[in-house]
Amino acid sequence: MLRRNSAFAFVLAVLGSLFLTVSPVHAHDTLISVTPDDGSEVETAPEEAVLTFSAQLMDIEPQAVVQQGDTVIDTEAVSIEGSDLIVPLPELEAGDYSIVYSVVSSDGHRIDGQTSFTVTVGAAGSEERAAEETEPAEESGAVPGEETETGAPEDADADEDAAVEGEAEEGTEEIIPISDEVEPGPEDDSSGLSSVFLWGGIVIAVLGLGVIIYRAVSQRQS
Repeated sequence: MLRRNSAFAFVLAVLGSLFLTVSPVHAHDTLISVTPDDGSEVETAPEEAVLTFSAQLMDIEPQAVVQQGDTVIDTEAVSIEGSDLIVPLPELEAGDYSIVYSVVSSDGHRIDGQTSFTVTVGAAGSEERAAEETEPAEESGAVPGEETETGAPEDADADEDAAVEGEAEEGTEEIIPISDEVEPGPEDDSSGLSSVFLWGGIVIAVLGLGVIIYRAVSQRQS
């Protein structure tokens, strides 16, 4: 009986040691997080996708391919930073994308897998949205927050018009005295004519007197 128990205990010990020895070998590193999240939706793609594993990766020919359906998207070379696989992403249009990766874990085994995400707007869509937001402001010719400034030139024009009208009225008032001074002109002419008539009368009187004296002298001599 004791021999049987000893044999059974020995078998358990051997199996346990084998389990402890084999377990670390098969405990490969695993993917624990992804940015963007696997199956998530984003309006525009980030500049890079980050795949984080449970342990530090070995920098031995890491690979990652970005695909849209059967189309492979050109990207820059991937890189390893500790336990992160960095996958640069270009500007992506709206659509479904997947990243097929292959890295070497810390135990020397290669890990292959795939993650996916969806771009809902994309680079072109975001540019169109920005253009649509700026078009109404350009068509109206007004910039938000400048309503008071746009009203200022109108007030300035109104003030200038009022000033011009005031100057015109002042100009007409100044012309009136000038016309009063010009109107007496005919009076000056009439006074000149009166002087002519006066002197003409004197000349005629003198001539008449001379004729009378001449006749008187002629009568005496005769």
